[in-house]
Amino acid sequence: MASFLRRALALPDASQDFFTDDDGSSFEADINAIAEAGITTGCRIGEFCPDRTLRRDEMASFLARALDLTSVVPPTRPELGWSLVVGGLNSPIQALAPPGEARLLIAEQGGLIKIFENGSISQTPFLNLQSQVDFGGERGLLSMAVHPDYPADRRLFVWYYAPDDRTYIVEYDIAADLGSASSPRTVLSVAQPFFNHNGGLLAFGDDGYLYLGLGDGGGENDPGGRARDLTTLLGKMIRIDVDGAQPYAIPPDNPYVGKPGLDEIWASGLRNPWRWSFDDGHMYIGDVGQVTREEINMVEVSPVGYDFGWSRFEGNVCNPNDPDPSCSKTGLTFPVAEYGRFVGRSVVGGIVYRGPTVRSLTEYYIYADTFLGTVRGFRQVGGVPVEQVDLTGDLRLDGIVSFGTDGNGELLVVSLFDGSIYRMTGG
Repeated sequence: MASFLRRALALPDASQDFFTDDDGSSFEADINAIAEAGITTGCRIGEFCPDRTLRRDEMASFLARALDLTSVVPPTRPELGWSLVVGGLNSPIQALAPPGEARLLIAEQGGLIKIFENGSISQTPFLNLQSQVDFGGERGLLSMAVHPDYPADRRLFVWYYAPDDRTYIVEYDIAADLGSASSPRTVLSVAQPFFNHNGGLLAFGDDGYLYLGLGDGGGENDPGGRARDLTTLLGKMIRIDVDGAQPYAIPPDNPYVGKPGLDEIWASGLRNPWRWSFDDGHMYIGDVGQVTREEINMVEVSPVGYDFGWSRFEGNVCNPNDPDPSCSKTGLTFPVAEYGRFVGRSVVGGIVYRGPTVRSLTEYYIYADTFLGTVRGFRQVGGVPVEQVDLTGDLRLDGIVSFGTDGNGELLVVSLFDGSIYRMTGG
C-alpha cells in the first residue's frame, strides 16, 4: 500500500527516517515518503507496524488523508499551560500530596524534604537527610513514598544514594503532629558499581506492596550484564511487602518465588527507570535510553516476570554492543512508545491525568523529556495506546524530572533546572 500510494501521488524521497520497525524493508523508502507527506503517523510513536492488518475504518482514514478527502476538521484542543505553584527550591526531584491532604511534600536531591502549605514553604524541614546522602550528578535523595494507609499508618519511605556507594530504602515514622519524620530503619540496600543509573521511584501499588525501579548500575551497555541477571536487583522493578515482616516480606506471587532468581524481582531488563506510575491496572515506565531510543513501557500489573530487553535492545532497536548478536526477541516485552535523540535525550515517565480541570486530557498518559522540554501523551484502550498527541507547543518546559498530583488530583511537574513546581492548566 505504501509503495502504491507513493507511485500514485509521485511523492519524493523523505528527508529523514520516521520509523524503526521497517529498517531493512524493501518498502522503507516508500513508508518514509508517505510519512513525510502526512499520510501516516504509524501505529505508535516511532513504529509503522508494517505487518499489522488494517481495519476498514483505518483504511478509510488512510486513503482520506492521502487523497485530501477529509471534510471533518478535528476539534481544536483548548489552550494548555503551566501555573507556578512554588519556586526558589534547590534541585527539587519530587512532589507529592500525602493521602487526604492539601499540603505537598517536596524532596530536594541534596537531602531535604520540605512542606509546602498555604502558599509557602515551612521554615523547618520535614526531614533532613543531608548528612546521609551523597549529592551530585545522578546521586542524592531520589524518591519518597507515604504509606497508602496514612494517616493511620504514619510511615514515610525514602530512596537515596549514600557516601558508601550504596542506595538505600529507609523507613521513617511521621510525627503525630504530621510536621516531621524520625526513627530511621533500613529496609533494603543495594551496592552501586557506578555513580549513575540509580533509578528510581518508590511507589505503592493498589495491592499494598511497595515497588521500586532500579537502574542497571551504570556504565555503558550494562557492562556487568546486570539488567537481565536475575541474581542481582540492578536493572529491575522490585516488589516487597513492608507490612508483612521486618524489614520486609516477599509477596508470595512474585514471579521468581520458588524459581531461580531473587524473590524481590517483579520485572527485569531495565536501564534506568527514573520515573514510572500506576493507573487502572497498568504500570507505565519511562526507561532512559543510552544513545538511540527513549522508551515508554506499559504493562498490566501482573506478576509474570516481564523482561524489557535491555541491554539486548534499546527500545525496538537491537543494541550492536550487546554480547548476544542474535537480537532474539523471544520472551521480551517491547515499549508502546519510543523516540530518538532528535526528539529528546532523557525520558521522564509521567502519569495518567484524572483531575477535574483539564478535561481535554482526561485519561491521557502525559510524559516528558528533561533536556529538550518536549511533552507528549496518549490514551490506552484495551492495553493499546491510541490518540498519541504532541503537547510541546503549549507545555514545553525544560528540566522536568518528575510528575505528581496535588490534593485535588491536578497534574504537577517538578523542574530541576529552575527549582520550581508547576500545575497544568487548561480546559
